[in-house]
Amino acid sequence: MPGRSQFETGPFPCTRHYKSLPFSNKDYPLICRTLPFTMNDQPESGKPLESAVSAVNNTNRRADAAWFELDPQIKSILDLLSEGLVCLDPDLKVLWANRSTAESAGLAPEAFVGRHCYEIRHRRSEECPGCPVRKALQSGQPQEGELCTPDGQDLFIRAYPLLDEQGIVQGAVELAVNITGWKQTEKELRDQLDRLEVLLQARNAELSAVNEQLQREIAARRRAEEALRSSEQWFHKVFRSSPDIMFIVDDEGRYFDVNENWSHLTGQRREEAIGSRAVQPVLIISPAALARIAGEIAAERTVHNLEINYRSQTGEQHAGLMSVELLDLSGDRCCLVSLRDITVRKHIEHEMARLDRLNLIGEMAAGIVHEIRNPLTAVRGFLQMFRERKEWSDYTKHLDLMTAELDRAGAIVTGFLSLAKNRPLNQKPHNLNAIISSLLPLIQADALTGDKYVQANLNEVPDLLLDENEIRQLILNLARNGLEAMSASGRLTLNTFMDGGEVVLAVQDQGPGIEPGLVDKITRPFVTNKEQGTGLGLAVCDSIAAQHNATMTFETSPAGTTFYVRFPLSVNTSPKQRP
Repeated sequence: MPGRSQFETGPFPCTRHYKSLPFSNKDYPLICRTLPFTMNDQPESGKPLESAVSAVNNTNRRADAAWFELDPQIKSILDLLSEGLVCLDPDLKVLWANRSTAESAGLAPEAFVGRHCYEIRHRRSEECPGCPVRKALQSGQPQEGELCTPDGQDLFIRAYPLLDEQGIVQGAVELAVNITGWKQTEKELRDQLDRLEVLLQARNAELSAVNEQLQREIAARRRAEEALRSSEQWFHKVFRSSPDIMFIVDDEGRYFDVNENWSHLTGQRREEAIGSRAVQPVLIISPAALARIAGEIAAERTVHNLEINYRSQTGEQHAGLMSVELLDLSGDRCCLVSLRDITVRKHIEHEMARLDRLNLIGEMAAGIVHEIRNPLTAVRGFLQMFRERKEWSDYTKHLDLMTAELDRAGAIVTGFLSLAKNRPLNQKPHNLNAIISSLLPLIQADALTGDKYVQANLNEVPDLLLDENEIRQLILNLARNGLEAMSASGRLTLNTFMDGGEVVLAVQDQGPGIEPGLVDKITRPFVTNKEQGTGLGLAVCDSIAAQHNATMTFETSPAGTTFYVRFPLSVNTSPKQRP
């Protein structure tokens, strides 16, 4: 055929009848990577996109739409493009579409031919506004633009006019690149930059505030150091050598100084405390006492010997007397706080009061208990005799009630006797588990009458020097108190275990707990929250524990109460497997 020239495309020959389009590679960056073949008869060889468009332009011109034909090998090459390529006539009807275009629309390439491009891709009944293909057909020059499809895809369109040898436009080639991902990435990057800008501004403001705060703290620390240096000569020995806990704070609540006893209390070194804000989680001050302190300081008056509670770094609670004095250190008003530990004194006072009560009860019991028991026994005997007589059968309920009340009076007398006992204990080596095991059937029988349950978790413990009868009474009292505190279906648990150098008996119930108003005085005689209680059971338990050099404590909450009796180990004990 005249005018035919050969492309060097490996095994794929193709022909053209029209001059090549005068475009350079710089105009077509999108698909320069796609068709790496050259043109022997082109002055600007090695231009892939020019070769692709020229190959489309080099078709057989005819009088109708059938003039457009592509060599099968060129179709195969153009189908390799990842971008969509469509050949259109002047009416924007599709003459040919490559595979990428068909796949993006979910149709076969043949389904495009003869249909308007805007009907298929954009689902429109008329041309798209600003269509680059229409502009290329009208101007005879390459055009480009962006369009958005109905399904939300952004396309970058390049349109190239197809010219014959006279330069007349016969159609156009549309190259479409999906830039949805690029647009989304661009938007995300822009949003990210906006967010970074906001964060940067906020961070700058925060750093400025922190810097200002830091400067204030540095200035305050310097003032504190200067004040301490001016007063240290005359204050140092008294402050440091005081047996009380002492510290100094300024108006802003920052430490000027602390003594060694304060460091022992909080576990914080003096160097760490000076200049820091005073936080006192160890102090337990009631709102009324706190208001009093604030009022005295505001009136520039001192506070002397205000009783408060506080905790050490080990969590142990102490009682103390707090005093607050106002000081003027280098022109700054400060408060000197001293705290004197009175825990031992309070404990001694408590024990003395308890012993006084027990002595009083003992003296009363020793004087009247025998005088009361004899008439009670006589009256109870006559009541039982009357109950057996037929003429008194109508009064059986009244006689039973009178007998029960006499038994209750007898229990009170027995409680008095238990508190008043001052005789030596009959202590012998016994195993706590064995005593509990012998009492377990009796405790379980009491529990079954109230639809309650008893569980024993007896771990291996050594023998102890115990008065068996006294310990049995202690266990029964604690168990019955727990059973009486629970409603039906409650569970009472008796535990034994080792804790350091002590054997521990724990009696746990599932009752409502001890009322807050009774917590501090629950072991005092006659203190009870039961309607028919004597208030002597726990007092007797506490007395028995004290006689064995043991301590009785308890933990209570709305979920239940647990009493702990801690026995010190005997010197000659050895571990023994529980029965």
